[in-house]
Amino acid sequence: MNGDKAEKFAFLLIVVLFFLSSAFFIDVKHYRLKLLTMELSAVALVVLFFLHAAFAKGKATFKENKLDIWVWLYFGYVILRYAFYPDKSLSQMEIEKNILCVGLYLGFSQTAGKHDIESVLKIFSLSAILVALYGLWQNFGTPILWFRVPRISPPYATFGNQNFFAAYLVITLPFLFLLLSDKIPLLKISGAIGLAVYTLDFIFIRSRGGILSAFVSLFVFFYLKYKHKIRNVKVFIAAVFLLAGVGMYSTKKFWLRDTSRLLIWRDTIVMAVKNPFGVGPGAFAASFPKYASARLKKIYPQKRYIVNFAHNEYLEIFAELGPPGLALFLILIYVFFRNSRNPYLIASAAGILFHNLFSVNMRFIISAGFLYVVFALSAVESAKKITLEMNAFKRFFLLILVFAVPRYFIPKIFEPIRVYRETAHEPDFFENVRQDEISRLEGKLAESPENYDVLYRLGWLCAKKKEWQKASEYFLRAAKIRPTAGLWNNLGNIFFETGNRKKAIECYKNALKMNPDSVDARFNLGYTYFYQGKLSQAAVCFNEVLKRDKNNAKALMMLQKMKE
Repeated sequence: MNGDKAEKFAFLLIVVLFFLSSAFFIDVKHYRLKLLTMELSAVALVVLFFLHAAFAKGKATFKENKLDIWVWLYFGYVILRYAFYPDKSLSQMEIEKNILCVGLYLGFSQTAGKHDIESVLKIFSLSAILVALYGLWQNFGTPILWFRVPRISPPYATFGNQNFFAAYLVITLPFLFLLLSDKIPLLKISGAIGLAVYTLDFIFIRSRGGILSAFVSLFVFFYLKYKHKIRNVKVFIAAVFLLAGVGMYSTKKFWLRDTSRLLIWRDTIVMAVKNPFGVGPGAFAASFPKYASARLKKIYPQKRYIVNFAHNEYLEIFAELGPPGLALFLILIYVFFRNSRNPYLIASAAGILFHNLFSVNMRFIISAGFLYVVFALSAVESAKKITLEMNAFKRFFLLILVFAVPRYFIPKIFEPIRVYRETAHEPDFFENVRQDEISRLEGKLAESPENYDVLYRLGWLCAKKKEWQKASEYFLRAAKIRPTAGLWNNLGNIFFETGNRKKAIECYKNALKMNPDSVDARFNLGYTYFYQGKLSQAAVCFNEVLKRDKNNAKALMMLQKMKE
């Protein structure tokens, strides 16, 4: 096998694994195998690109497209805002998303050839059909032979919720027509089956944004594919939208079933206007409570709900990155549509970008990654090849990158799994306690009522049995004898468990006055703030924990949870 064939084989292998794994791995919070495989694929494609350039004979060939500069400018602006944003932990997931998107764009745009585009889209659509079938099966939960799945309706297949599943269907919908137009009968049949299954999935998912976006995607595709056959384009467009309007009006109860997002959008605009350069990448959830209106808080009480997202990607970019960030993202989209000639890719992007008017799916990193793959494949179609004379220094530099990129990124990719495993295997605090031990200690206490060690031990054992009243009485008596940070922390835990969050915060603060380096008290204070909806204060506490214990799994997991 020569070098070109080996490179082609490696590329197709990565593509197959990329689409199959991102389709079939179940997406679970904190243990996100979809994201992990997507990130590993991005690293593999970038490394493949560097290897190709490093071992090129004479001159190395690169691809150049008008979209490239805007992808990098938008990424550069996000990095710049991150550099000047004080709370890096809140921005971490947004930065990771943008790094992944740029990695996928670079990897696909430089390693794929024009002749590879159809193959890539067919692999993408075939894997999507299988997931769509699984979603349909999940909706009914009917056993097939000895296989069964739990009945979940609305279905979400292997995704986090039904809206993310709908976004996946929207972005792959136009590619089914590529299968339908293929000469191979099996692919034609697959495309037809896919359309039928997608239709049923959209009906059962009941995602308003998903249905509208599918309509937009199909309209764009058919318009681009058959506009030369349409005699009067304006009349055609008017007729389509008139029919859509009539259909929406006749089912208006479905479309108007929840209008709280309008309030979120309004308050997001207020926040954006008051912060001309944005509140910072990834900082929406922590900043939004200050700008939420009384009407919205009535619907989503701050102590019970956290409004994590704007439910409109463009407004969220406006709020987090300010007008410059939104302008760069919109220009990026404009340049894509201005230069792309592929109706399948244009319709796919149109659908998912329209879906972003109503959804948070771009904050779900998987959807953002797929969009940048679409951007990259479009860039390949209209790319110009440029050559660069290679010398020993350039080859050596590229080989360093071949080793440095995996060395830096792979440990970070697996970090969430490490955190999840550490927290999952922590022993449960609540356990059976022998009553005779408590009786023995109570006898000792009767003989010596001021015995600090006995009071502390009794408080500890009663807390393990969830006898909160007794536990707090013993700890308070011990605190009068010898107040310690540990005692105040334990009292804070009891008040938290019994729902007195205000008193819990007071106790944790007392613990930190006595011992500012208490990791447990600082984490518990942040945890309490989190469940009060005070995300910015919670983030400060978790970051302080990480300053003292940089690998603290619980703090890392809570910061991740805040961003999800």
